[in-house]
Amino acid sequence: MGGERIDVTVEVAGDLPAAEAALARFADGPAASDPERLVVTVPVAAGTSLLDIVRELDAADVAASDVHRRQPTLDDVFLALTTDYREPTEEVPA
Repeated sequence: MGGERIDVTVEVAGDLPAAEAALARFADGPAASDPERLVVTVPVAAGTSLLDIVRELDAADVAASDVHRRQPTLDDVFLALTTDYREPTEEVPA
């Protein structure tokens, strides 16, 4: 549940999928995109280099206006503890 997060702010919403794809190799969990704020947030694996992330975004031609490393907030911890990420199962009639 703990760990660092990387927030990447992109210039245009069309870059959100490319930013998610570029961050995938560093991810330590699922990415989340906010199209209104133009931000992709991903938990990162231990030892991830910020410079490597910036290089990967550049190689993917993502126009990032900000890249920010942060510790999880209380909201992040709360959501991790209370959100059920399992896929809903289909009930089978008896």
